[in-house]
Amino acid sequence: MTPVFEPAWIQDLEEKCGRQPRYCQPDLYRLATDPRWARERENIERWVSLLPEASRERVVHRFRQPDQFFAAYSELVVGDLLRHCGHQPEYEKPLGDKTPDWYVHCAEGIPAFFVEVATVFPTSEVQAWTREWDELRFRLEEIEHYFHIWISAPPETSLKGADQKRIVRFVRDWLDTLDPEAVNEPQEKTYENENLRISFRAIPKKVTCKEPIATSGPGITFWINPRRLQEVLREKLKAYRQVKEEGAPLVVALVPTFESGFSEDDVLDALFGQEQVIISFQGDQIIAVESGRSETGLITPKPQKGKTPVVHNRRLSAVLWITTTAPPNMKVFHNPYALHPLPPLAFRGFPNLVVVHEGTDAWKLGWVG
Repeated sequence: MTPVFEPAWIQDLEEKCGRQPRYCQPDLYRLATDPRWARERENIERWVSLLPEASRERVVHRFRQPDQFFAAYSELVVGDLLRHCGHQPEYEKPLGDKTPDWYVHCAEGIPAFFVEVATVFPTSEVQAWTREWDELRFRLEEIEHYFHIWISAPPETSLKGADQKRIVRFVRDWLDTLDPEAVNEPQEKTYENENLRISFRAIPKKVTCKEPIATSGPGITFWINPRRLQEVLREKLKAYRQVKEEGAPLVVALVPTFESGFSEDDVLDALFGQEQVIISFQGDQIIAVESGRSETGLITPKPQKGKTPVVHNRRLSAVLWITTTAPPNMKVFHNPYALHPLPPLAFRGFPNLVVVHEGTDAWKLGWVG
């Protein structure tokens, strides 16, 4: 079996990217060569070795593509988490003319089910914003000095079209004016050019010689819209209509990148509607305060005038919310209206959000497992 991180391929990658400035090197290069990612490389090789021989070469190829490796990584992370649940998932078992990422065979008390993985990236605007600031940080980290740098800027400040070399010169020249033996407290300097305003804070490192500086900031601020998660889920449900005829549960695993900004609260909003508080008044007196969720959820019953509320997307049995920070973890959001529900036992060892109390006209969700 050809390993993902084959020495000959890494050597070729070194020749293509090794001499480039860090801000020009793709994330794939750091994954393949950075010693800090050695454990992750071992995990990837192990996960790939568990795949059917016919699939390995294709997956290895995807891992070596800068625009595909994270999606391939997400699929294997989900497969490993399913194994932690006690399953032996089958990779890309055909379903008609489709190939869901994983098929979990039936076990005692658990029906067979399909799992489709969706990697959730930030919007193209956020990705561009992130790349611009990453480039500036990488350029600054080429400076050797006696200080670290904290960067701050007004929310949503864009570096599009900015002269980054000029900004780096500004910081380097300013640091050269600071005496490391005399400066014991953080110092601040602001770069201004047209509509661009960036503050830099120099933090003493307490070292005896110049070393590459470390940078942090600025914090990213952007609007998180759960409708993006709904769109991802709808696309998967539309692509796998056949599960209804198969009579098999369909699970969608959402794997967000760190930069996407989404959290499990956004999954709740996407599935069950956004939280809202209704306050009832009688004159100036508050007589009732009720909390609930709006009717915008993907699986929330939609009222029909004079008719029974309609529930859509019942093909969705559950959503897995995957975090890839080491070690990867997941939470399971079950669909109370699923045509083919799955028991929490299917995801033993992980938190499952299920109906814990059912009334005449409402139910209550709670975490179990």
